Amino acid sequence: MEYPYLPKAPIREAIIDIRVKHAPNFDVTNFRKFRNEFSEDFPVMEDRKAFSAKINFGPKKADIQKEDDEIDAIIFRSEERGEVLQFSKEGFTFNKLKPYTNWDDVISKAKKKWEYYIQASKPIAITRIATRYINHILIPISSNIEDYLENTPKLPSNGPEVFDGALSRIRLIDPDHDAFVNLTQTIESKGKKAAIILDIDAFKKQQYEIEDDSCWEDFEELRELKNKIFFSSLKPKAINKFK
Repeated sequence: MEYPYLPKAPIREAIIDIRVKHAPNFDVTNFRKFRNEFSEDFPVMEDRKAFSAKINFGPKKADIQKEDDEIDAIIFRSEERGEVLQFSKEGFTFNKLKPYTNWDDVISKAKKKWEYYIQASKPIAITRIATRYINHILIPISSNIEDYLENTPKLPSNGPEVFDGALSRIRLIDPDHDAFVNLTQTIESKGKKAAIILDIDAFKKQQYEIEDDSCWEDFEELRELKNKIFFSSLKPKAINKFK
């Protein structure tokens, strides 16, 4: 299905995510070897540590013992380009922040860096793929939310009439493509503006062989599903803001 091109698309962050299964002896610090090779496009490299603690419940009080923090990911950042690579134990993630470019640019960059990920980690299989888009839409605080959103929160008939914010989250299933969507819709007041945050996480829980290119074809299906949810969630008044 064709959707209108939005040159001012309200995308705050686009995410390409691939979850994997590793061998038990996998060492996440192997990814550090890409520091020099990535330095031009991703000049910042960071370790991400997972906090862990053990709680022993005694007769009088609980004793909390902090264990050594374990490195669970290597992060490569480009503040100038608004791009982040996460090479972790759980998998590979490419984040594109502002300024957003386009789908072809995002997916091609993710695909190229994925090759580095599998080169260093040699995962056994892919277990989940996802594309997640977080959209941020500002409207005047005095606006009627129903003019912008297809589905809006309903106020109690006998409750206060001043609306200050809302949060909703639903899970959708696309049986034709064996895919799922987590749709989170948040409305917040921001001074003289109201912010509508539309968070669309489209994913497949499916096992792929590492060299199976069909996962990238399925990413195109997820993109189509993500677009369908986006344009179905907004009314023309909201969509026209970004043309």
